[in-house]
Amino acid sequence: MSSLHRMITSDALHVRLGAELEAIEQGGPVGPGARVARTLVKTGTLRVTMVALGTGGAIPAHRSEWPVSVHVLRGAIVVRAAAETFLLGEGELLAIRAGVEHDVTAMGGAVFLLTVAQGEAAPTT
Repeated sequence: MSSLHRMITSDALHVRLGAELEAIEQGGPVGPGARVARTLVKTGTLRVTMVALGTGGAIPAHRSEWPVSVHVLRGAIVVRAAAETFLLGEGELLAIRAGVEHDVTAMGGAVFLLTVAQGEAAPTT
């Protein structure tokens, strides 16, 4: 599926996650420390991206001005959000409020869905 077909142009968009995983894997194993991402949905205020991290791969600390969720499909990741640390395994989901600093690290390689709900801005403090 090319990026041109990732918008919801009708009433619904059906994405086969297994096929997207295969597409990532066709490039070979995600090497240690590497990161590969595929945008699955990019329309209006919704973004869904499949992210694969190799062993020790990481997304450094950052903030999103919108709420995000992380849903682990394979492997395990450590997410640090604000003052808490979460170990997430397959089938687990973590939602993070807009404006909260967070980072992600894969222990032994992992694949997860990152969803960004644009539109609800971070609270100002």
